Amino acid sequence: MIRVIAVIKERHRTLGYRLLDEITSTVQDMGAAGAFEYIKEHGCRNAHFKGVALVADEGTIEMLPVIDSHTKSCIKNDKYIIVGTFKEGDRITSIRVTDYSGSISDIEVKQLIMLEDKGFCNARVQNVGEKKAIKPLDLPWPVLRWTPVK
Repeated sequence: MIRVIAVIKERHRTLGYRLLDEITSTVQDMGAAGAFEYIKEHGCRNAHFKGVALVADEGTIEMLPVIDSHTKSCIKNDKYIIVGTFKEGDRITSIRVTDYSGSISDIEVKQLIMLEDKGFCNARVQNVGEKKAIKPLDLPWPVLRWTPVK
């Protein structure tokens, strides 16, 4: 499944999107028209097109990282994106995260709070008693079927 992981802009003008193929871990930068056709053909986990506008299914498009079209560096919302979870029974044991670069990491739940300083585009951390829990903003995260490498 495809996931939009960043918006590519030149000043305030949206030129395109960075797409992550969650299965192959391939990252592609595409112009808006190319992204439209690609998402139409392959589907997208976290966004859809309404007319010619990309609409987020998790939070808003404005919550995604913004990449400068010339430098390819993140200029706004440099946050983690949760791609999926690993479970043992009903308990989440690890979470797969990425950032604007498309680099994927598997993080054990007990280590996840270390990422809290940078923040998450599609999650919120909340206190549950003396512990902290991470919850999706809108859509539930997919449960991944393989065991993360340790």
